[in-house]
Amino acid sequence: MDSSSVSKPKMAVLAAFLYTAIMGIGMFYMKTVQGITYGDPAMMNLFWFILIILNALNAFWVTRYFGWQAIGFRPLDRQQLLWFLPSIAVLIAMWVVCLSGLSQTSLTAAQWQLFAVAGFTTLLVGLGEETMYRGIVLHAFLTTHRVRWAMLVSAIGFSLLHAVNVFGGVPLLSVPAQLVMTFLLGFLFASLMLIPIKYEVAPN
Repeated sequence: MDSSSVSKPKMAVLAAFLYTAIMGIGMFYMKTVQGITYGDPAMMNLFWFILIILNALNAFWVTRYFGWQAIGFRPLDRQQLLWFLPSIAVLIAMWVVCLSGLSQTSLTAAQWQLFAVAGFTTLLVGLGEETMYRGIVLHAFLTTHRVRWAMLVSAIGFSLLHAVNVFGGVPLLSVPAQLVMTFLLGFLFASLMLIPIKYEVAPN
């Protein structure tokens, strides 16, 4: 595909569509073939492989059509990092509580392995989703010089990604609430992504 003939926003939509489709196929395979329901700890043993594929695909899109710096991988000013201190504090507190709880329990080797796989899978989820929706999609639509529109599209794409959870066994009635929640989080995350970066954009 010739990147010069396709606009960045259209390329980003295609990338997000493929990301969502692969995730949906993975959910469907997990539920119908493996008999593993979304939320079952056993899904971690399968899903990390799918997430590696998605992250590799992200790396291809960024390297071939966008560029890492163009999607937000830039040096950050220390003062700008102050905006992230509340989130960092919450994460540190969660890890302290988690590790203190683990230190008081006796886990088997299989349980420690599951814990490690869960941590690795969570890392891949965060890396993949942030690269796609707050990286590729958000920054591609920022080229239209419409910041709120870029944030909206990024949040919608992030929300729709979680609709495929229904293929993994999530009850259909639970999906609307999950879509609303992930949309709001997507809009918030897009805002946080834009804080450290200055853009010369036309007024919305």
